[in-house]
Order: sequence, then C-alpha cells, then structure tokens
Amino acid sequence: MQTAKNHEAERREYERHVISLAAKARRANGGTHAAITILDVSEGGVQTLGAEQFGVGTDLLIYLPGIAPKKARVVWQRDGRTGSQFDTPLHIAVVDHLARQFA
Repeated sequence: MQTAKNHEAERREYERHVISLAAKARRANGGTHAAITILDVSEGGVQTLGAEQFGVGTDLLIYLPGIAPKKARVVWQRDGRTGSQFDTPLHIAVVDHLARQFA
C-alpha cells in the first residue's frame, strides 16, 4: 500500500492512502450525480478529481463501493482537485479494503 506524503502530512489526523477509484458524488440535498475519481482516502476524507462544480462548504454524498453513501463537506479546492472531509470517519477496515483493492 502506498501512502500519500507531503508537507501537510504532519498536520493530518489520519494516514492517506493513494488509490484510483471511479466513484460518484452529489449534493447532500439532492441533484444529479457527478462522476469523480478518488485519488486518496483516509478515515477522515478523500481527495478527488471531477468535483469542481461543488464549491468549498458544499455538503456532499460520496458513493463508495460496498457501503452506504458517505456524507462529506468540501473543505478545499486547488488545481482541479477537491478535498472533502467526512462527517463521521470511515472505519479503518473500510479504508484498508479500499487501499488494497484500488491502489
């Protein structure tokens, strides 16, 4: 399993795992689904491509394989990438499974 490393890693509560997963997201209050690619995942959230239409502060539902849609909030956007924080953390077993399946 490869983990994402950068200068912000020391500030992170959870270890990020680099993956490549085609998924879907939509606004939590409804709307059409958008195709996204999850670039990394942790218990706390995801980094994605394809979610530019959701501005910072937008509440989302992120559809991950095998579990119920996960509520998250867009917390940053930069260079076509979006960072979203889950309302409640993913279980570590789910993160480990995603990291093994989609690394």
